[in-house]
Amino acid sequence: MMGLQLAITDKASQWFHRELDLPAEG
Repeated sequence: MMGLQLAITDKASQWFHRELDLPAEG
């Protein structure tokens, strides 16, 4: 269960970082 949650969190974090990559950098 923990592994699945961790994987989902990592995926969401990566997507967020990718989506907010431009604004986050600027």
